[in-house]
Amino acid sequence: METVSRAAHTLSVTELDAGREALLLNRSTSFIMTEENMEVFAWYGQGVAIAQYLEATLIDYLSILQSRTQLARESPQKVREDLSTANLGALQREMKKYSEFRDAAVDLVPMNALRIELVHHWFTNHERQVKLTTADGRAELIAELKHATDVIGPAAAAVSAVTLLAAFPRRTNSKA
Repeated sequence: METVSRAAHTLSVTELDAGREALLLNRSTSFIMTEENMEVFAWYGQGVAIAQYLEATLIDYLSILQSRTQLARESPQKVREDLSTANLGALQREMKKYSEFRDAAVDLVPMNALRIELVHHWFTNHERQVKLTTADGRAELIAELKHATDVIGPAAAAVSAVTLLAAFPRRTNSKA
Protein backbone atom coordinates (compact mmCIF):
# COMPACT_ATOMS: atom_id res chain seq x y z
CA MET A 1 0.00 0.00 0.00
CA GLU A 2 1.33 3.42 -0.98
CA THR A 3 1.64 6.00 1.80
CA VAL A 4 2.09 9.76 2.05
CA SER A 5 4.01 11.19 5.02
CA ARG A 6 3.11 14.54 6.56
CA ALA A 7 5.02 15.57 9.69
CA ALA A 8 4.31 12.94 12.35
CA HIS A 9 1.26 11.47 10.59
CA THR A 10 1.31 8.96 7.76
CA LEU A 11 -1.79 8.51 5.60
CA SER A 12 -2.45 5.71 3.19
CA VAL A 13 -3.66 6.56 -0.32
CA THR A 14 -6.97 4.93 0.63
CA GLU A 15 -7.34 7.32 3.58
CA LEU A 16 -6.48 10.29 1.35
CA ASP A 17 -9.05 9.22 -1.23
CA ALA A 18 -11.67 8.81 1.49
CA GLY A 19 -10.87 12.30 2.76
CA ARG A 20 -11.22 13.79 -0.72
CA GLU A 21 -14.53 12.02 -1.21
CA ALA A 22 -15.80 13.30 2.14
CA LEU A 23 -14.78 16.85 1.20
CA LEU A 24 -16.51 16.61 -2.18
CA LEU A 25 -19.60 15.06 -0.60
CA ASN A 26 -19.74 17.82 2.04
CA ARG A 27 -19.42 20.52 -0.65
CA SER A 28 -22.05 19.03 -2.91
CA THR A 29 -24.64 18.13 -0.27
CA SER A 30 -25.10 21.75 0.79
CA PHE A 31 -26.51 22.39 -2.69
CA ILE A 32 -29.03 19.59 -2.63
CA MET A 33 -32.55 20.99 -2.61
CA THR A 34 -33.92 20.34 0.84
CA GLU A 35 -36.89 21.75 2.66
CA GLU A 36 -34.48 23.82 4.76
CA ASN A 37 -32.74 25.57 1.86
CA MET A 38 -35.63 25.73 -0.62
CA GLU A 39 -36.40 29.37 0.24
CA VAL A 40 -32.78 30.37 -0.44
CA PHE A 41 -32.96 28.77 -3.89
CA ALA A 42 -36.30 30.47 -4.56
CA TRP A 43 -34.88 33.91 -3.73
CA TYR A 44 -31.76 33.14 -5.75
CA GLY A 45 -33.89 32.19 -8.75
CA GLN A 46 -35.90 35.38 -8.45
CA GLY A 47 -32.76 37.52 -8.17
CA VAL A 48 -31.14 35.94 -11.21
CA ALA A 49 -34.36 36.21 -13.21
CA ILE A 50 -34.64 39.94 -12.44
CA ALA A 51 -30.96 40.54 -13.21
CA GLN A 52 -31.20 38.74 -16.53
CA TYR A 53 -34.49 40.49 -17.33
CA LEU A 54 -32.82 43.87 -16.78
CA GLU A 55 -30.03 42.97 -19.15
CA ALA A 56 -32.42 41.56 -21.78
CA THR A 57 -34.60 44.67 -21.58
CA LEU A 58 -31.60 46.91 -22.15
CA ILE A 59 -30.64 44.86 -25.19
CA ASP A 60 -34.22 45.09 -26.49
CA TYR A 61 -34.24 48.85 -25.98
CA LEU A 62 -30.98 49.38 -27.81
CA SER A 63 -32.05 47.08 -30.64
CA ILE A 64 -35.19 49.18 -31.10
CA LEU A 65 -33.34 52.49 -31.03
CA GLN A 66 -30.51 51.40 -33.27
CA SER A 67 -32.92 50.08 -35.88
CA ARG A 68 -34.49 53.57 -36.07
CA THR A 69 -31.28 55.55 -36.53
CA GLN A 70 -28.33 55.75 -38.86
CA LEU A 71 -26.45 53.63 -36.31
CA ALA A 72 -28.22 50.61 -37.77
CA ARG A 73 -25.58 49.68 -40.31
CA GLU A 74 -25.99 45.98 -39.59
CA SER A 75 -28.97 43.68 -39.42
CA PRO A 76 -31.10 43.90 -36.24
CA GLN A 77 -30.12 40.32 -35.37
CA LYS A 78 -26.41 41.17 -35.62
CA VAL A 79 -26.95 44.27 -33.46
CA ARG A 80 -28.76 42.12 -30.87
CA GLU A 81 -25.98 39.50 -30.88
CA ASP A 82 -23.31 42.18 -30.44
CA LEU A 83 -25.22 43.81 -27.58
CA SER A 84 -25.79 40.53 -25.78
CA THR A 85 -22.06 40.22 -25.01
CA ALA A 86 -21.92 43.60 -23.22
CA ASN A 87 -22.21 44.09 -19.46
CA LEU A 88 -24.62 46.55 -17.83
CA GLY A 89 -22.04 49.33 -17.76
CA ALA A 90 -21.34 49.02 -21.48
CA LEU A 91 -25.07 48.84 -22.25
CA GLN A 92 -25.72 51.97 -20.20
CA ARG A 93 -22.91 53.85 -21.98
CA GLU A 94 -24.45 52.82 -25.30
CA MET A 95 -27.92 53.92 -24.15
CA LYS A 96 -26.69 57.36 -23.10
CA LYS A 97 -26.17 58.11 -26.80
CA TYR A 98 -29.93 58.35 -27.16
CA SER A 99 -31.86 61.31 -25.80
CA GLU A 100 -34.67 59.13 -24.43
CA PHE A 101 -32.29 57.62 -21.88
CA ARG A 102 -29.73 60.36 -21.36
CA ASP A 103 -31.57 61.95 -18.44
CA ALA A 104 -32.88 58.74 -16.89
CA ALA A 105 -32.54 58.53 -13.13
CA VAL A 106 -31.46 54.89 -13.21
CA ASP A 107 -27.70 54.41 -12.81
CA LEU A 108 -26.93 50.86 -13.89
CA VAL A 109 -23.16 50.86 -13.50
CA PRO A 110 -23.20 50.01 -9.76
CA MET A 111 -25.66 47.20 -10.47
CA ASN A 112 -23.27 45.54 -12.88
CA ALA A 113 -21.03 44.19 -10.10
CA LEU A 114 -24.10 42.98 -8.18
CA ARG A 115 -25.52 41.27 -11.28
CA ILE A 116 -22.19 39.59 -12.08
CA GLU A 117 -21.81 38.37 -8.49
CA LEU A 118 -25.36 37.07 -8.41
CA VAL A 119 -25.41 35.38 -11.80
CA HIS A 120 -21.85 34.08 -12.03
CA HIS A 121 -20.33 33.79 -8.57
CA TRP A 122 -22.98 33.70 -5.87
CA PHE A 123 -22.96 29.97 -5.12
CA THR A 124 -19.23 29.51 -5.69
CA ASN A 125 -18.47 31.58 -2.59
CA HIS A 126 -17.36 29.22 0.19
CA GLU A 127 -18.86 31.35 2.98
CA ARG A 128 -22.26 31.16 1.32
CA GLN A 129 -21.92 27.40 0.96
CA VAL A 130 -21.29 27.12 4.70
CA LYS A 131 -24.23 29.45 5.47
CA LEU A 132 -26.56 27.09 3.62
CA THR A 133 -26.01 24.52 6.36
CA THR A 134 -27.51 26.55 9.26
CA ALA A 135 -30.82 28.32 9.84
CA ASP A 136 -29.10 31.59 10.75
CA GLY A 137 -26.85 31.32 7.70
CA ARG A 138 -29.82 30.69 5.41
CA ALA A 139 -31.58 33.73 6.90
CA GLU A 140 -28.51 35.85 6.07
CA LEU A 141 -28.45 34.50 2.52
CA ILE A 142 -32.14 35.28 2.06
CA ALA A 143 -31.61 38.83 3.36
CA GLU A 144 -28.72 39.27 0.91
CA LEU A 145 -30.83 38.00 -1.98
CA LYS A 146 -33.82 40.16 -1.01
CA HIS A 147 -31.50 43.18 -1.00
CA ALA A 148 -30.25 42.28 -4.49
CA THR A 149 -33.81 42.05 -5.83
CA ASP A 150 -34.71 45.33 -4.11
CA VAL A 151 -31.79 47.04 -5.86
CA ILE A 152 -32.13 45.48 -9.31
CA GLY A 153 -35.94 45.16 -9.47
CA PRO A 154 -36.82 48.88 -9.67
CA ALA A 155 -34.17 49.43 -12.36
CA ALA A 156 -35.61 46.56 -14.39
CA ALA A 157 -39.10 48.05 -14.08
CA ALA A 158 -37.89 51.53 -15.09
CA VAL A 159 -35.94 50.29 -18.10
CA SER A 160 -38.85 48.06 -19.11
CA ALA A 161 -41.22 51.03 -19.13
CA VAL A 162 -38.81 53.09 -21.26
CA THR A 163 -38.39 50.12 -23.61
CA LEU A 164 -42.13 49.75 -24.04
CA LEU A 165 -42.44 53.45 -24.84
CA ALA A 166 -39.71 53.08 -27.45
CA ALA A 167 -41.31 49.98 -28.93
CA PHE A 168 -44.76 51.53 -29.15
CA PRO A 169 -44.30 55.25 -29.74
CA ARG A 170 -47.32 57.47 -29.31
CA ARG A 171 -49.23 58.14 -32.41
CA THR A 172 -50.73 61.54 -32.78
CA ASN A 173 -54.30 61.75 -33.89
CA SER A 174 -54.26 64.14 -36.76
CA LYS A 175 -57.53 65.06 -38.32
CA ALA A 176 -57.27 65.53 -42.03
